[in-house]
Amino acid sequence: MPSGREVCRRFVGRSACGEQVIMSNPLKIKIMNKRKAVLALSRMSVPYKLIRCQDISQRMAGLTGPFPTPNPSLATIDSQVTSLDKYYRDALDLGKTRKAKMREAERELDNSMRTLRDYVNEVADGDVVLILSTGFDVSKVPAPIGPLPQVEKLESLVTKFPGTADLRWSPVKGSRSYVVELMLEPTEAPKPLFNAEGEAVFTAQEKDEWRYATSTSRGRATLGTLLSARYYWFRVAAIGAAGQGPYSNPIRVIVG
Repeated sequence: MPSGREVCRRFVGRSACGEQVIMSNPLKIKIMNKRKAVLALSRMSVPYKLIRCQDISQRMAGLTGPFPTPNPSLATIDSQVTSLDKYYRDALDLGKTRKAKMREAERELDNSMRTLRDYVNEVADGDVVLILSTGFDVSKVPAPIGPLPQVEKLESLVTKFPGTADLRWSPVKGSRSYVVELMLEPTEAPKPLFNAEGEAVFTAQEKDEWRYATSTSRGRATLGTLLSARYYWFRVAAIGAAGQGPYSNPIRVIVG
């Protein structure tokens, strides 16, 4: 295990690749968004997969030093590539048995390549140049998402259930969840009160405050146990890695 100082020197040498660090103290550094070897096997056709796997095996065989004990061995990869190539050619006649053998050979090669990918990641430890030298692709650094924007297009849908409000809004990119708040609209007119001198003093009815209603990870929410034939105000805010965003423009809804 490298010391914090060794990690720091290695990071400085690779900082142009876009890695980020958080230094909790002078001797300990945590590397965020470490780059990794990737290989989209599930999206590859068999012919292209054979080419890519063979290329990776040949590239790693030509490297001296960085990857001394590949797991699985490159000989295993070469053997599985040869088997899959054979079964693929045999399956071109559309024989079911031969196609089943081809799929089995493909699964074996996929599993071996994933194991080899993990081995490369363990040895390379985020070194982009070293990962690329093996023939594997490199994972992208996720772009940080800052403060979330205001939730838009909040609306209420018609529902046949009494005491229920069905809300919808446009999803916000980067949000993890949403918080929904409500406020009951007063219905009564101001009532007179009398002071010590017996004079009538009219005071407005106390206004309701925004209250938590529910949380959800989707762009919709159904609220129950509301008062029928009463007006409610609703608003929604998105929550992400940077915290809670601004509330939507409130909407006024009469509950059936």
